[in-house]
Amino acid sequence: MKSIDDTEGDLKEETSLQLQQQHMEARTMWMKFGSRLSHLHFLGKDVIATRIGSHILFHDLSTHTDTIYTANNHTSGDGISCVAGHQNTTVFAFGEKCTNPCIFIKQYPSFSTVSVLKGGSGSYYKSVDFSEMGFLISLSSLPDFEITVWNWRTAEKLVSQKTGINNENQILRCSQAIPPVVSQVAVDSSKLLLWELHACCRKCILTRVEFNIDAAVLPYMFTWSPDGTLFLVDATGRVFTIEVEKRKLQHIFSWAGGLGTAKSFIVWYKTGIVVSGPSGELNYYKKVAATEWQIIWSFLPEVQLAVLSSCPGNDYLIAMSKEADLLQFNIDDERPKFIKIGSYGRNFVYLCFINPSGDHIATLNASGFINIWAVNSGNLVGELGWNKKCLVMVSNPLQPYLVLGRDDGIVDFINVFASDNPKILTAVNLCNEGISGIQISQQGNYVVACTVKTGIFFVIESNPGVQIEVKSFINAKVKVVNFFAVELMAVLKIVALISTRLCCPSGNKIIVFSMACGSKEVIQQTFIDLPGLYSGFCINPFGKFEFYAIPHCSRQLHLLHISLETEQLQLMDARLTGHQLRKYGMNVTEHNILTYGLDGMAILLSVETKDCIVYVIPHHRMDLGIKTAIASPLNTYIISLGQDGSMICTYTGTKTDQLKETPMSSVPLTEEICHTYTQRQTSGFTKMIGTKNGRSWLELQEDIKVMQEAALWNEEKVELHKQFRSIQKECVALLEKNYINPPNEKVPVSAFHVDEETRTEKIRKTQNKCKEIELYLKALIVAQDKLCETLKQRYWNTAETKGRKLKAIMGEAEVENYPLFPKDVSYKEEVGWIIEHTKLEVQMQEGNCFSPWDASDECSEVSHHSSLGALHNVSHATQKITSIGTIHEEVEEEEQINRFSLTGSSSYHFMEPCAYHHNQFELATYHQMHNEIILLTGVCTDLRTYFNKHFDNIYALKEREMLLVTERNARLRYILSEMNNIWTEIVDPEWSQEEQPERLMKVDENEVSITPCISDNQQEILEKLTAKAEAHPLAQLADNFHDKALFAMMDGVLEVRWEDELKKDIPKPKCMLEKSPEDYNEEDLGVIKDYNEKVALRFSDRAHYRKMLETEFHELSQTLKDDVMKFNSQLADLFLLKLKIEAAIGQETLKIERYKYMVHKRLCLNQQEEKLKIEVMKQESSNSALQEQIQQLQIWTNDCRATYDVVVSREKHLEKNFKKDFPEVSQVVLEQLLKFYRRRPNMHQHAQTSVILLNELSQWTVSAGRPSFLPSEHLEFLKGLDQIDSYSNSPPIIHEDMWAVLCRLRRMKVECELKAKCCALEVADSEHTVSVYQKLLAGQKQHITTLQDEIHKTREQLLELQHNTELQLVMKQGRVEINTTGLISDFDDAILITCKQIESVNEMIKKAGNQKLAAMHRANNFHQGILIKEWEHKMLRMEIEALQDHLHNLQSIKVTRDIQLFLNRQAEDTEDKTILSLKQELDLLKQSHEKTIQEIQKQLDDLDKKISTQKKENQRLDNKVTDLNIDINEQQLLRDFEFESRQTEAAKQRMTSIVRRSKLAAIIQKQHSEILVLQMELELLRLKTYPTLIT
Repeated sequence: MKSIDDTEGDLKEETSLQLQQQHMEARTMWMKFGSRLSHLHFLGKDVIATRIGSHILFHDLSTHTDTIYTANNHTSGDGISCVAGHQNTTVFAFGEKCTNPCIFIKQYPSFSTVSVLKGGSGSYYKSVDFSEMGFLISLSSLPDFEITVWNWRTAEKLVSQKTGINNENQILRCSQAIPPVVSQVAVDSSKLLLWELHACCRKCILTRVEFNIDAAVLPYMFTWSPDGTLFLVDATGRVFTIEVEKRKLQHIFSWAGGLGTAKSFIVWYKTGIVVSGPSGELNYYKKVAATEWQIIWSFLPEVQLAVLSSCPGNDYLIAMSKEADLLQFNIDDERPKFIKIGSYGRNFVYLCFINPSGDHIATLNASGFINIWAVNSGNLVGELGWNKKCLVMVSNPLQPYLVLGRDDGIVDFINVFASDNPKILTAVNLCNEGISGIQISQQGNYVVACTVKTGIFFVIESNPGVQIEVKSFINAKVKVVNFFAVELMAVLKIVALISTRLCCPSGNKIIVFSMACGSKEVIQQTFIDLPGLYSGFCINPFGKFEFYAIPHCSRQLHLLHISLETEQLQLMDARLTGHQLRKYGMNVTEHNILTYGLDGMAILLSVETKDCIVYVIPHHRMDLGIKTAIASPLNTYIISLGQDGSMICTYTGTKTDQLKETPMSSVPLTEEICHTYTQRQTSGFTKMIGTKNGRSWLELQEDIKVMQEAALWNEEKVELHKQFRSIQKECVALLEKNYINPPNEKVPVSAFHVDEETRTEKIRKTQNKCKEIELYLKALIVAQDKLCETLKQRYWNTAETKGRKLKAIMGEAEVENYPLFPKDVSYKEEVGWIIEHTKLEVQMQEGNCFSPWDASDECSEVSHHSSLGALHNVSHATQKITSIGTIHEEVEEEEQINRFSLTGSSSYHFMEPCAYHHNQFELATYHQMHNEIILLTGVCTDLRTYFNKHFDNIYALKEREMLLVTERNARLRYILSEMNNIWTEIVDPEWSQEEQPERLMKVDENEVSITPCISDNQQEILEKLTAKAEAHPLAQLADNFHDKALFAMMDGVLEVRWEDELKKDIPKPKCMLEKSPEDYNEEDLGVIKDYNEKVALRFSDRAHYRKMLETEFHELSQTLKDDVMKFNSQLADLFLLKLKIEAAIGQETLKIERYKYMVHKRLCLNQQEEKLKIEVMKQESSNSALQEQIQQLQIWTNDCRATYDVVVSREKHLEKNFKKDFPEVSQVVLEQLLKFYRRRPNMHQHAQTSVILLNELSQWTVSAGRPSFLPSEHLEFLKGLDQIDSYSNSPPIIHEDMWAVLCRLRRMKVECELKAKCCALEVADSEHTVSVYQKLLAGQKQHITTLQDEIHKTREQLLELQHNTELQLVMKQGRVEINTTGLISDFDDAILITCKQIESVNEMIKKAGNQKLAAMHRANNFHQGILIKEWEHKMLRMEIEALQDHLHNLQSIKVTRDIQLFLNRQAEDTEDKTILSLKQELDLLKQSHEKTIQEIQKQLDDLDKKISTQKKENQRLDNKVTDLNIDINEQQLLRDFEFESRQTEAAKQRMTSIVRRSKLAAIIQKQHSEILVLQMELELLRLKTYPTLIT
């Protein structure tokens, strides 16, 4: 057998197995998309292009035909990284996917090369795009991300610039406006770049415009409108627009649809934009006003979109769904919808041929769909929604079904007999592990499934239409790399390559399992060592146990032969595969050998000769090449599946063998096969009775084994149980007997151990485990102690003042001190340096300091003048001196108050302020603020120290009080015991751990609830100490002569106490004990009388003693209560002191933070000023560069004008020399020639706007060629030029030679005219570019002016901050007369005034008020007088009018006889009886009326009383309601709603649990009764099966 090394040497010398490099007619027939769908690009008006790996798919929307371009070599392109299409012509561009790539410009559909752009980048291109002016813009990838502008017709690189965006996911799009603008967006980045392209004299200039977008508005997709407006959409569907000239991002509208997870899209369609938002809906918006957009139509597509694109030239709206269906938008019956125009599929995982015909393939995509495709056309034939996680998929070589292995251990069989309707044949649940390997024998009778990780093989006998039965399984208990199954001479052999390397799936050993067909047992198992490492192998269909092997990390292919008799392996052949990379895969059939690898190559080898038939490169190496590939039986097609999920079908172009083609094209499908797959039903393995559903075949085998063992050994098992129970009872009886035996007859318990070895082993394991736990706990204790000691040393021992609390005695109030660390030495040195520096500063400023805010100078002047006045007035010297002293005291006190009130803190109440603090008016420099911050930090520390001193005093006071309370409580307990009071409980106050934090550093024994573990040695020591302690009192009792003597003489005490004597009863006299009352004599009666007197005296003494105890108890209790209240009040005072200290510390801290903020604000303003200065400098330098660029542009513009003048002069020269070219013609003929000389084909004005196109057109006017990449308008112009050059258009008077000269001159004239137009356009573009840059320069100058204004404003803000000093004052809350919100900005416009000013203003207000009141009184009196005069005047006028009326009445009345009679009677003083009766009646009526009024008034008084009573009652009820509301609110505040809700919920849960339990109990009872019935039926069935024999 040859060694591998010898083979390698032979291969280096031999060259016969190299790949054939002859040209083959291999071409791509069809292809399917991968995991990523690229953008849809339009070519012209009717063609769309998209990239799939190394291919470009073109779809003609007018004919709905597909064309494929393949770039897999240096001629057609080394891969494809990006694609772009020209919107006016059928030209497309793509960038190679390799190092030092080129950009190919191709013509569709001929795929002829227009130009090749080289030298643009060292890495592949991210994006390319065409512009309107004949430019091509490209964007390179890592590391530069450089944008380059090309002239794609001349392959000239115009300009390039680094973008500065380092992001792999970028999008580049160019607007179709003039001048073009290129947008560059990095996905998930806040940076958006716009590049303006300006042309000047065939040169291009790039201008960068950068937008920093808010993180909440990151662009997701964008599109350009025809007028050059950029529209953006973010992930939430919000739409923004950017006007390039204004350089402004503006939000126009938000998404009006629902929410979801769909991608957002935006495209320009017709005259509006189509937006797709998170919900997947499509909305079409049109602009109806300057800032208003209206929805024209909206609909929700039936499928979720992945790509959306539009063609502005032909109003196409094309989309690609997530399942790679090509959709075209259409409005049918005013209802928008998408129409499917193509189905391609995407993201495939597995593929295989459908045998035996091989006309179809089956694929499984990532979405879980099994698709059936026609090989020759790539059309979708059938589909099955499987939706399971598949690990492997293979097809039977002779039968039309698929076998799929799932991750849950189930193997599915799929019937693909009817390609248009695949169905699930059956499923076999093998195990609970994933089936990741499946192989089918060549005859198709057996399916071998394997769990690669654990090495379990399942042999399944394939009988479609009957049953899929698991025959056997093999547990190799190894990791398998690869395996295959082969049937040789009625023996099934499974050959597995075992993994022997951990780093990669490869091995150097194989294992062969042999099994007779139809048998379930393995008859032979053979291990064979390989000569090296291999990563895979396949069986040779024509060799006797030969297989092709793939060496690990090699490009060779080995043919190995296994001899099972000698268990040896022989290397039959070794050759190079031709792959460029070492790792490759292989697929071997009886028709061909196909290898494929990461280099993207698929090499087809002949099975007989092992020579290369053809090789293709369907996938690119940068896409990680091919995942798997298969070849058709006739070697005509190679279908490959890439690592990116794309699928490519390549036609090899080989000639088919007629001997093979005839039988392959007519594969016999017998009636039996048709009946098997169409009418019969295939079942899985048979389950045993008694097994559970849902269990795998492996678990069922275990259950069957257990059931068989139980049935086989049931009697022996029962007998063993009986013997064991009897032995157990005997052992228990012996142990009980041994327990009651005497000690000398007892046997150790170990003698009863039946299994001593097992017990010893368990004891040993337990001891080892205990030792491990002991070691772990000891190590844990040591680590915790170390950590505790470290924390104690670092944070506890170093603290100068430990943090602790002080709680009230028998109360809830508590006060905490300030934990303090010792002051740092460096801090003391720094404070000392600050003090010395401040002293020096004060000395230097003495006499030169102007302080208008300081009133001490005015007070000194007042005192000076007052002293001078006292000296001048000698007669009142004493009074003046006294007044001077009083003034001095008031001035000093006022000076002190004013001086401290301006410090902004109340710390001067607790400590003497430091004399070296800077006044708030004097703080100006950073150094002063830094020093002040350090001094204020020390003030805060001193305040804490001041409070801690008071805290320590109160703490010492509590210690004394606690001792007194303990002593008094002991006395109170004694008094209660003397009074036999067992109901009153005296509680001693205790120290808490917060008050004594030292207790946290030490753990007492009473704090540990668990009894500590004591070793044997410690137990012996403790027992000795206990015995010694018990022996000592016994020894003392043995020698207690002194105690006995003392007890005999004085009852054990040295001094007799009165209260002890009171406790003793008076002994009764002997007569009372020995005699009855009838036998008493006089002496006995006297003794009894003395006894009664002593008893009465003893009771009175006891009552007196009890009264003394009660008095003492009350006094002591009151004293204790007073002392506790006194201490608690002092603690409350300490708490108030802490609040004041906290306020002072907060004030000092606020000053520190204010100073820091002031410094920060100054620094920010300084930095802002510096930034503005730097920006001004940059802008000025940019302006100078821009000025130079403008000068250069002007030079180029002048050159363009000069060129234009030259061309125009040449054109005029041709016009003048026209007659010279026809010297011998008549005037009539000359006029005709001149007429035809000036004839031109018509050309649209829009076609005359491109400089590059006109230049190209001018070149092609004098040549015979017709470039296909020119637009249709230019081609029509050339055709028209050819048509008018035809001699058939000439008049008869012009002969052919003269016509040829005329055509030549006319073409020269047309060339000059086109060049003149081209030069004129260049001049116009150059002037426009110059004007744009001049406007840009003017704008930048204006920007500099704006920046200088900002600098001026910043300086003013800095001066305002320095001059307008911010003061901090401590004032009472009632004196702040502004609305506060907690911000310092509340006091920005506040004014500080003194109380005297307010009082003086109030006095002036009061004085003015009094004056106003007096004036009002005078005015009121004057007004009242006027009103009275007016009333009197009016009254007199009315009296005059009444008298006049009366006079008129008197004059107009007629005196009748009755009147005369009445007047006579009046004159005679006689009255009429009628009149008297009328008077009486009137009086009666008056009296009755008055009586009625009195009754009504009485009723009203009663009602008023009732009303007042009712009001009082209502008031009382209102008060009661108010009290009840208060009580209810208090109760509501005290209620725990959360607890009540939890309690209610718990009650509901309990009730639900009770109901559920009752239901479950009912179900259990029902099921129990059913089980009993079933058990009875089972017993009856068993009796029927195995009847009981009567003995």
